[in-house]
Amino acid sequence: MVLLHTKQTSKYFRVAPAAVWVLDYLLTLEHEVRLFSSMGHWNIATVMFIVARYAPIAWIVSEIYGEQ
Repeated sequence: MVLLHTKQTSKYFRVAPAAVWVLDYLLTLEHEVRLFSSMGHWNIATVMFIVARYAPIAWIVSEIYGEQ
């Protein structure tokens, strides 16, 4: 029973940062869309921002669902 409780707690510690990330994403999405829609062209800084912003999605999903 203790092992099951420890595994569940471990899952909570992996899911909590993902929930904070999703909240941040949802709160700033409108500003991000407005910013990118007003830009005429993309440059290297824009591409780097998008990679840095959305690359963690794969990492977070693999951390939550990878170890079952």
